[in-house]
Amino acid sequence: MRLPRLACLLIMGLVVACGDGDDDTDVGGDGDADSDSDSDPDAGGDADADSDADGDADTDADSDTDGDTDSDTDGDTDSDADGDTDSDADGDGDGDADSDGDGDADAGEPGTCSNPLPLGLDVATAGTTAGGDRAIDPDCTYIWSDGQPSIAYSVDLPAAGVLTAEVEPADADQDGLSDWEAILSARTDCDDSSSEVACNGENFLEDQRVLPRLVWCATEPGPVTLLVDGPGNPMYELNEGDFTITAHFDPACGDGQVCIDGFGCATDLNGGESCNDVESLELGTWVGGSLIGAATNFMQCDGEHDVTYAVEVPQAGALVYEIVHEPDFSMRMSWFEDCDPGWTDPCEQDPRSGALCLEPGSWTFVLSGYADEFNGVSDEGDFALRMDFDTCDASEVCRDGEGCVPELGAGEACDDLVELPLGSTVGGSTAGMASEFSVCGGDGDPDGAYRLDLPSPGGLTLNLTPGALDLGMQLRESCDAAGTALFPCRSRFTGCLDAGEYALVLDGEEDGAEYSLQADFKACDPGEVCIDSFFPNPCIAELEGGEGCGEPTELPLNGVIAGTTEGHSNDVSTSCAGGGQPDVVYRIVTPSLGYLRTLVRSVEPWELVSALRESCRDADTELGCGSFDGCLEAGSYELIVDGSDEEIGQHASAFTVLTNFQGCRDGERCLSFGFPDPCVADLPGGDSCEDATPVPFGTKIAGDTLWAADDYEFSCDVWGEDDSDVVYRIDVPGAGILTYTVESDPAFVAVGSLRRDCEDAGSELSCWGEEPVCVDAGEYGLIVNGIDGRGNFAVEVRYLACGAGEQCVAGRCVLPPVDEQEPNDEPDSAEVVQDGSTVTGAIGAAGDEDWYAVELAAPDRLVVDLTLACAMDTTVFVYDSLPDPAPEETSCSPDDPAPALACNDDAVADDDLCSYLEVDVVEAGTYYIRVIGYSGDETGDYTLTVGVE
Repeated sequence: MRLPRLACLLIMGLVVACGDGDDDTDVGGDGDADSDSDSDPDAGGDADADSDADGDADTDADSDTDGDTDSDTDGDTDSDADGDTDSDADGDGDGDADSDGDGDADAGEPGTCSNPLPLGLDVATAGTTAGGDRAIDPDCTYIWSDGQPSIAYSVDLPAAGVLTAEVEPADADQDGLSDWEAILSARTDCDDSSSEVACNGENFLEDQRVLPRLVWCATEPGPVTLLVDGPGNPMYELNEGDFTITAHFDPACGDGQVCIDGFGCATDLNGGESCNDVESLELGTWVGGSLIGAATNFMQCDGEHDVTYAVEVPQAGALVYEIVHEPDFSMRMSWFEDCDPGWTDPCEQDPRSGALCLEPGSWTFVLSGYADEFNGVSDEGDFALRMDFDTCDASEVCRDGEGCVPELGAGEACDDLVELPLGSTVGGSTAGMASEFSVCGGDGDPDGAYRLDLPSPGGLTLNLTPGALDLGMQLRESCDAAGTALFPCRSRFTGCLDAGEYALVLDGEEDGAEYSLQADFKACDPGEVCIDSFFPNPCIAELEGGEGCGEPTELPLNGVIAGTTEGHSNDVSTSCAGGGQPDVVYRIVTPSLGYLRTLVRSVEPWELVSALRESCRDADTELGCGSFDGCLEAGSYELIVDGSDEEIGQHASAFTVLTNFQGCRDGERCLSFGFPDPCVADLPGGDSCEDATPVPFGTKIAGDTLWAADDYEFSCDVWGEDDSDVVYRIDVPGAGILTYTVESDPAFVAVGSLRRDCEDAGSELSCWGEEPVCVDAGEYGLIVNGIDGRGNFAVEVRYLACGAGEQCVAGRCVLPPVDEQEPNDEPDSAEVVQDGSTVTGAIGAAGDEDWYAVELAAPDRLVVDLTLACAMDTTVFVYDSLPDPAPEETSCSPDDPAPALACNDDAVADDDLCSYLEVDVVEAGTYYIRVIGYSGDETGDYTLTVGVE
């Protein structure tokens, strides 16, 4: 197909050649791509490279007068009119058609929020987080992954339904264990952490590993971002690695089913409200329920909003349960026979999975919500529940929490110890045993002992779950020598041990006790040592340091090694300590500019210090003594590990060294104060408003004031000293909200003065950047100034456009305010409002009140906001039906708002007397808003905004 003439000239910003329909794509017979007979691709016969006939080297017909080689009149050498030297019209001078200043025309590095990798459904895709973006972090409640590299994928959902995503580390073994763990989260807006809808880091297996998948109930089609990250403390180590990710989609749940986030589709069976309407639960079937809006009837476990299920247990055995619930609320579970609650009934906090040893009969289970305001966890939410029954065979016993486990009784004396298998759970009892050991305050009480055979050095974990609280255990190197005990009486142990035989003694209950006992062992490979502080993966690779500055050992980046100063001499001393003690030297090679952290810890009681130098032999090149963290250029550095105490004599010490390096890419600046995201796009500011540098939205950029002049005054310069400043230009496309942040070196304080007119100090809109600012379309100036010295800084500007018909008021996009419609001082004359409505009203006299009505679906969240503006102390109430009779309360009791559904007096106690209220709606219908002055006496104007989320 031949392209139209205009399409031939420019497609996606690229010049393309036009054809004439023949084989050589020209019509001039000269072998080029034009229609003349010269050697250039034009039609002018002038032997130049243009497409006109004027004999010059441009693409016009000499229609400009600036004497350059382009077709505009701005005096530069490009073909636009923005005054820079590139071929776009964004004014950033980078030669592309974007506004990020990076010199290309892409949407960012692959795997970032601006350029996520595409992920097809039901296709296993290999990837890695190595080198990924550290600025994006999942928002899981229980996982800290700040600063760990992450990769973004985009998956398109064809309709409403269930998205299941799984991620498996590439080196995972058959039990799912790997050298690193993958956190997988889903967002509807990659850049907005508050849009996170699912995260597998919310759930743990019993050994604190994260589950490998997430499940999210999508209510509409569209793109979703999946982020693969790693948990861990960036101060110590980099949690990154290779993985395989798969996304699967199922259509919306069918009739009689409900979708539960974290689980998927389950039979819709919400529990009963009392013993009179308990819902019978079929064993082996997943059901979905909800505590949202549920009443509180049983008061079990100090919980609220409870539901009940009845389970028929056919015979003595283990009732196994699994519960999946949303991460933003917490549950508790209690159970009792024949729906006969008592004050001593057991209580399981935040039940996920487990087993209960029950006698045959009818059992009632109460699920109740439990709020945790400190962690932002609600007592209302949805859940999926499954219960099944397991009959223990003749070789098994039932233990609460474990279910049916192999029965393995302990030996009664040191000469008949029973071997305890590693990697399994067994059940036993001390009932009827003799008293042989007396180790846990159980003199004369029955006891028993096991033998543990450890095949190599490694890490041992023991967990004793007693049926009686006084039962405990003690591990000994020699069974009949109490003095060889490795720890006092306890119920749990983790620690590093050498290969060999050990005795585990159980004791401490007068009549004996049933128990379950779990023993897990992590064997260290040759070349590894076991370090207690690194459980659950305690085996660390050994790497001996070099003897002196002449032969340093190269240290791998982003990992941990174990070493020792034993057997080494004293060759070098650091500035902070180390004279007279043995030392070793490592070499660290940084492949690029970047941020390095090192942490040296002593394993022995002797203290250690470390120092990083550019040259081991030159003390003047020492960059830091002690743990180092800061920006370094590409190069080779020496890390000295040395003893710190000169007065204790020669003492060697084992130690660990952890390194963490984040390399910066070309065009990035390393900011020491920016950790855990120190590498930032380098975009220096201009010297004045006339040459201000355009700054993109939503991208953190870095600059400095080191060599700039002091040109401008600004309102927040509290010191009033002469300090340097640089200038950025912000191009706002339309009415909206602008926010910005300025970060700086600890050595000086940098602020940003936002001005409507860059040269006019009187047009300043903000100086500290703490509050959102309303802006209209146009050009704004941002002057960054150090008010206490000179140094590096980082700036990020964010812009949110107001929607159609909205305007920005006090930092918010709202519909244009309208005056309240009187009369609206009675419930039946309430003024109708909707999502986005902004109403200016007034309480004109004491006792006056204003009513508003809004139609809501379910589930919805109603937001009633008077903080935009109020000239009095307000109180607001929300009702879920037309009040009859009209309410008379004039004060708000948030814990008991009846007859209101909810109420609020002050948005922030003792700070903001305007009211603010959020109400979760569980039933569709008309809801009523009542606004009054405080105690019914205050009068004044107010502005009401209504939002529906």
